[in-house]
Amino acid sequence: LTIESADIVNGTIVNADINASAAIAGTKISPNFGSQNVVTTGTLGSGAITTTGTLSITNTTPQIYLGDTDNNPDFGIWNHNGVFRIIDATSSNDTRFVIDGAGGVTIPGNTDFSAGIDVTGNITCTGTVDGRDVGADGGKLDGIESGATGDQTAAEIRTLVESASDSN
Repeated sequence: LTIESADIVNGTIVNADINASAAIAGTKISPNFGSQNVVTTGTLGSGAITTTGTLSITNTTPQIYLGDTDNNPDFGIWNHNGVFRIIDATSSNDTRFVIDGAGGVTIPGNTDFSAGIDVTGNITCTGTVDGRDVGADGGKLDGIESGATGDQTAAEIRTLVESASDSN
């Protein structure tokens, strides 16, 4: 008995009619895994990505969208022109975190560090630190001689003045 495609009524073959070992090409599945979006309510792949597996997304601007169905914001992870970005997808794709091609990090919003910050190298500041203009205050501090104190008594000052060779 030979059954040809013309003998099968469209829509009559169901999942139970397909052998579990059938290796059906992805291009014969709708949606076409070779050229269309893959939509699933389950896990894509066999679980978490490990060091033995790689998930590769290749495009001119590859993106991963992380949509939280219960709360906002939703986030996206992008490689945008060679710059890694985490964006707020619910706020016009505003950038929240950037790593540029040279390894520089930019965090556009306020950043709270709960365990301190270790810095190697110079720190530059264009604003104030705790309300202080560090640049201006630093210039004033540079003019104070080493070992100077701000809590000398009148007797200590008198002794210093009397010991000077040119004091009156």
